[in-house]
Amino acid sequence: MFYIRTLIPFILSLLLSLWTTKAVKILSAIFISPAFGLRCSEFTLFGCIFTNNGGKWKTSTGKFTLSNSYQVVIDMKKPIPADPSKNSLHFSLVTLFILILVTTGINFLSLGAWTAFFAGKMDFLTNLAFMYSVMMIANCITTLGITIYVYGVASERLVGYVDEKLNILRRGGSFEELGLKPLNELPFKKYTEAERQLYYAIYCTYLLALGRTEEMAPPIHEMTAFYRYRDYSPNDAAGISMLIFWYSRYELNAQEAAAFYAKAASALANDNDPNSRRILAYYAYGTERDPAKARFFLGQARSGIDDWKQGSDAEKQLERRLTDELDEFLKNDGF
Repeated sequence: MFYIRTLIPFILSLLLSLWTTKAVKILSAIFISPAFGLRCSEFTLFGCIFTNNGGKWKTSTGKFTLSNSYQVVIDMKKPIPADPSKNSLHFSLVTLFILILVTTGINFLSLGAWTAFFAGKMDFLTNLAFMYSVMMIANCITTLGITIYVYGVASERLVGYVDEKLNILRRGGSFEELGLKPLNELPFKKYTEAERQLYYAIYCTYLLALGRTEEMAPPIHEMTAFYRYRDYSPNDAAGISMLIFWYSRYELNAQEAAAFYAKAASALANDNDPNSRRILAYYAYGTERDPAKARFFLGQARSGIDDWKQGSDAEKQLERRLTDELDEFLKNDGF
């Protein structure tokens, strides 16, 4: 009886509260973020991947998972604000307010369960409704704490440093202006694994743009160890894409390239941006050894660079160089 009245309602209420909270955030990302110069580029629901391509959503199926995620990025089609982090903060506060409203509604509907619970009438449905409403309150508090951390503490951390550097590109600056260094030479001694992987992805792109590819190997191998046993999520797209490219172009390793491609295949197939098409072209040529397929994706990549709204001028220049290089490889039949 304990399991039916208490443990099962606890597990169900935990899952329901997490899914409700994530649903609110995903819907806010889709419909509210554009008001702040942002856009939801991708989100996942139980393994289904939804990719935003120029306002049109494409769906693909990945590995089933109970967790759901989303990614909000700056909308490069709109004027870049002087301080993009403020827009992101305002969006996060609005999302938190909506979550609080939803939680308030759930608790209002659960008043009977609260009364019955404290009166000692603890049956299955009473416990489920009570625990669900309590966990929604806990999720609001957690979301508030994350918001304070991200926009208060994290701005002084590695993630804030990365965002500051990316703003240089968004405003038309070059990769040379970023002046990035190896992670151990930066003044940040404490950072999360997510921050570290984000920096590695940006740092490798920086090195690639400057032609210093021999320096990419150490962070690439660190990324490989991290992503090897990790399920795909939208926030991992940059890192996994870089690994597919690296193992298909420089450190030719079909096994590694195929393993990482399998994680992101659905997302890449639905992403028509030139950088994703370029990665598919290099994968087709360097790993699958299929020149015809490589030419197909290469044509898509090259034709989309000039109209790539989400790409900065520096990123477009990099894509032109990388696609030109692959075109030469295809003509000469080899790297």
